[in-house]
Amino acid sequence: MKVGDLVRKVVGDGYIASAVVPLKCFGIVVVEPRRATKQRLGRLAKVDFGDYGVFWMLPHEIELLS
Repeated sequence: MKVGDLVRKVVGDGYIASAVVPLKCFGIVVVEPRRATKQRLGRLAKVDFGDYGVFWMLPHEIELLS
């Protein structure tokens, strides 16, 4: 996954972002995945969902489309 890739939010991830970002919402990666330093969450990617905002997402929360 790299900057500019088109992604889709995975349905049923159970995270806080689910309340803000609608199901099957499309977004664009704006920051490449990197290791979370303060938490042991894994590799986070910053995804811009347009009018819904920009969120840090885990790889299992998004599906790569491009």
